[in-house]
Amino acid sequence: MNYKVDKIDNQTVEILIEGEWSKYEKQAIDEVKLSAELPGFRKGHIPEDILKSKFARTISNKVLDKFILDKYPEIINKEDLNVLAQPTVTDIKEQEGKISVKLSVPVFPEVEIKKYKGLGFTKEDYEISDEDISNALLYIANKHSKVKSADDREAQMGDLVSIDFKGFIGEKEFPGGSSEDYQLRLGSNSFIDTFEEQIVGHKKGDEFEVNVSFPEDYAEASLKGAKATFKVKLKHIQDIMAPEIDDDLAKSEGFTNLDELKTYISKKLTEGRERDVNERLFNQIIEKIASNSKVEAPDILIEREMKNKLEQFSKKYKREPNEEEAKLIRSNVIAELKEMLVMREILKKENIEATLDEVKAHIAENFNMKYEDVVSSENSSRFIAEIESNLKIDKLKKFIISNNT
Repeated sequence: MNYKVDKIDNQTVEILIEGEWSKYEKQAIDEVKLSAELPGFRKGHIPEDILKSKFARTISNKVLDKFILDKYPEIINKEDLNVLAQPTVTDIKEQEGKISVKLSVPVFPEVEIKKYKGLGFTKEDYEISDEDISNALLYIANKHSKVKSADDREAQMGDLVSIDFKGFIGEKEFPGGSSEDYQLRLGSNSFIDTFEEQIVGHKKGDEFEVNVSFPEDYAEASLKGAKATFKVKLKHIQDIMAPEIDDDLAKSEGFTNLDELKTYISKKLTEGRERDVNERLFNQIIEKIASNSKVEAPDILIEREMKNKLEQFSKKYKREPNEEEAKLIRSNVIAELKEMLVMREILKKENIEATLDEVKAHIAENFNMKYEDVVSSENSSRFIAEIESNLKIDKLKKFIISNNT
């Protein structure tokens, strides 16, 4: 097989492939002949010379597809190219039974990491307090709560109220600021500012205004620091009656007594806090490594991620981002891609892999299935590849943290 690979830039290689046309032409003609339809001829019985004349473009496209499919994967494997996306055909030449195809291939850029060990980060301390455990117990108790109507009295903190509301900035109603029959637990701090406090003291059927200010760091840029008025109708008030936090509550959750439940809560809170601390630490370290590395985010990935992020923004805020917001989104996308490429490079340098035993154990623990049953199911290769990727990232996180603290 004759081919040549040239590096165009840090994101692109060009592959020139040469080969025999006739080998693939015969296959293409046979395939087209089976499906081609032409007045005066039965399907599958069109003479070859007429077929080549009337369906020349179709045959030519099939020849090209077969030629590339036959040669391209072998070249990629032989040259160990880290391909990002499908190649683009930039030139085709056919002459005297031979074909020459030039492909532009997007590849992962080379990454130069100066240092990724011994950066001297400090892991933050944490502890699980009695208040943390009490809050968790209160949450569990609330799950077993019963409600009764309190429409005959004023709303109080702790009540579950049903409200209709519409939000206005000045005289203009703003998107996403309205709802009907919304269930709100007063005191849950689900709403901004003193929204919930201003409902306290009102009775069923009251219609009133709530005046609040959005925080300066609010996610929606157009509402940051804005003063808003909500027109509210209080439709129902319910009193929430939570059970006592005692052994009976613990037994309803499957534990022997309250002390056993507290021990379990402490264990789970510790595990969760450890994950949060490690995740923040890992992100800080990777950000530092990426900032000190020579790494270029590929254009094709930037545009792909930008499309996804802009769609998510529009879906969430019901509008397109302004120029400043779009710039911030793009900046974050580029930073995330650079960090991804740095992580990918460290995985390769340290030869971090997920073993088959680890994959099997993960499937058994998290999905209560046997590996053999998963392999025999549809789309198993993608599912297993995702598990392997997640296990490798988990290993990478542990490696990065242990080598930089």
